[in-house]
Amino acid sequence: MTVQEKLRLLKEGFTKEQVEELRLGEEQYLDTSFYADKSYLALQMKEIRLGMEHGVEIELYSKPAFDWLQMGEIRLGLEHDIDAKKYANHLIPHDTMRELRLGLEEDIDLTKFVSYKAEIIREIRLATQKGIDITPYAKKKFDAEQLEQIRLAMEHRVNIEPYIDEHYRGISLQEIRIGLERRIDVKIYANIVYNWRQMRELRMGLEHQVQVHEYVNPMYDWKQMREIREGLEEGLNVDYFKNLMYTAREMRRRRRYMLEHMSDEFMGKDAPVVVNEAVYLIKLSNDKYSATLKMDEWDKSANFKGIIKLLRDHNIIFGIKEDMIKRIVAGEFVGEEVVVAEGRRPQKGKDGWYEFFFRTQFSREPAVLEDGSLDYTDIDWFEQVTKGQKLAVYHDAEDGIEGCTVTGQDVRTTRGKPLPVLRGKGIRIDEDNVTYLADVSGYVEYVERDRKLEVHNLLQLAEVTPLQGRIVFDGDVNVKGNVTEGAYIEATGDVVVDGMVEAAVVKADGDIVIRKGVNGAAKGTIISKKNISVNFLEYARVWSTGDLKANYLLNSTVNCGGKLTISGTQGSIIGGTTYAAKEIRVHTVGNDVMVKTFLRLGLDQEMLERQESIEKQLRNIVAELNSLNGVMEQLSETLKDEERNSNEMYLKVENAIAVKKENQKKLEEERQENEDKIEETSKARAIIDGEVFENVSIMINDKEWRCRNGAGPTTVQILNDELRVSSR
Repeated sequence: MTVQEKLRLLKEGFTKEQVEELRLGEEQYLDTSFYADKSYLALQMKEIRLGMEHGVEIELYSKPAFDWLQMGEIRLGLEHDIDAKKYANHLIPHDTMRELRLGLEEDIDLTKFVSYKAEIIREIRLATQKGIDITPYAKKKFDAEQLEQIRLAMEHRVNIEPYIDEHYRGISLQEIRIGLERRIDVKIYANIVYNWRQMRELRMGLEHQVQVHEYVNPMYDWKQMREIREGLEEGLNVDYFKNLMYTAREMRRRRRYMLEHMSDEFMGKDAPVVVNEAVYLIKLSNDKYSATLKMDEWDKSANFKGIIKLLRDHNIIFGIKEDMIKRIVAGEFVGEEVVVAEGRRPQKGKDGWYEFFFRTQFSREPAVLEDGSLDYTDIDWFEQVTKGQKLAVYHDAEDGIEGCTVTGQDVRTTRGKPLPVLRGKGIRIDEDNVTYLADVSGYVEYVERDRKLEVHNLLQLAEVTPLQGRIVFDGDVNVKGNVTEGAYIEATGDVVVDGMVEAAVVKADGDIVIRKGVNGAAKGTIISKKNISVNFLEYARVWSTGDLKANYLLNSTVNCGGKLTISGTQGSIIGGTTYAAKEIRVHTVGNDVMVKTFLRLGLDQEMLERQESIEKQLRNIVAELNSLNGVMEQLSETLKDEERNSNEMYLKVENAIAVKKENQKKLEEERQENEDKIEETSKARAIIDGEVFENVSIMINDKEWRCRNGAGPTTVQILNDELRVSSR
């Protein structure tokens, strides 16, 4: 499809997405006239196109009355060679169609249940697969969750029939089913007076063989039941805290208190209580996190349990320092005020965190040699991984530690902050939902700012020669050896060449690293949409959207969209034309035989042309949005609120407006980015740290300086709209 044909279709009112479906159809040599109709949504066009590609009877579903999801179910049925006519009715919802299709694929005809909801048909289908008949329950209007539990009970051969009651939710039936499977007496809790959580606590108590009669009372909520059950499992006398008046929180506090002190002397039933209260002074701190006791004279009659009782009479029950109490009983600290109880201050829970099993940071910078030049041979660029390798494990946020005053009052805390899941390509999450594995072999990268973990496709080659043909790869390329004359590499990611590049073509949407340099013989071409790092460039043609770093340039044509840095005291640019939008920094420019050398900085024509193109596209989008908004206003006036979500024209216009606004946003962002680049070019400069030889030309924007007699360290820049050349 030519550009002119696309423009014609757009002018006729087709959306960009519809035009794309027509283009894809033409690429497959399909007769696109079957769906070249603006009344189809692009997604409907796609289903028709896919059907044509697979040679199915598209006439069965290529009608605008079907939505694209319905079309997809009919198409899949035709592709699987089943009788899709049995459900090809636009009145049947797509999810119902799916269950009917899956049934027919398994030789199960469920079309007589077409009036049922899809989830109920699904349960009938799964039951039929196992030779089970749950249709009597479906006819009695049990919902899908209830049917699922009935089906599972019948599959597991347990008799749930006596407990099937329409008043039970599916999740309550699940508790009964699990109890039956585990051979416990479910009659104790199979009662509609209990909700499913209460049922669960009773079931767990029966499984753990505790005396559930202690809490088999629907007046308890499930949290209270849990505290009593756990107390019974711990062997405690639950009479101390099972009173219905106590909240679950109070029950938990009392249960924990019993656990902490169940072996202490004062908990014994037969120990006497002896204390002379008159000789003691007890103080409670303002925040109630500590309590002190002062014994004016030694109370020789007191025992451990007596002082504990004295503290409890003052409502001090938590954090009691029992060793200190024993020393007080022994006559120590007479006349001293000592701390006898300390509460626990709340602690916030630990935030969630990721543990990585690879290096997440790489400098990707060459080593600096003694002369200031850069060594590109050992750049640490990436870490390779293999499919299935463990990359990271998420450690969930932890609960905080609740505080508690000495009076036993709980002080709430906060749970640690969880982290969002990692996203990215080339990874998968293991069944435990916390372990991240490589889904492909390649190199791994983690971008902390975006929480993005990706394994990039990595093509590794020993060397690249013309005999291998054009290397075009969707991912990253690593060449261990050389790229020889006439070879071609194009990658959507980064390209790293460990050896030399001769008169070859290397293109990358990402960075390019060439460890041993380029000898292009006036034919070698290096193009990067990001940055280039190379040992040297000789007789090469180079384009970099970002920055470029090298040790020297010789008779090359270089175009750099950022900063160009030639490193070291021997770093030089000799011959050729070198352009950088922002800055050129080099030690020496030209040579003593006065070879012509051109440095160019600042604005380039491409920036200006791109800005003009963006402005034109934005004007067109604004005009189109004005038209679409007008149509939307007309439809809003004629359609009722409840009609809009089902009106095809309204939905199409609404979708078109959303797409246009998204395109407008992207173009405005690109315009701003381009404007920033143009602004930066006004600060462009050339910095020569060593010598500028004769016959060197340096131009910034439209202003030029020619070096006629040589110069030492020099800075060339625009100041007050004039080219300034200053010695350094």
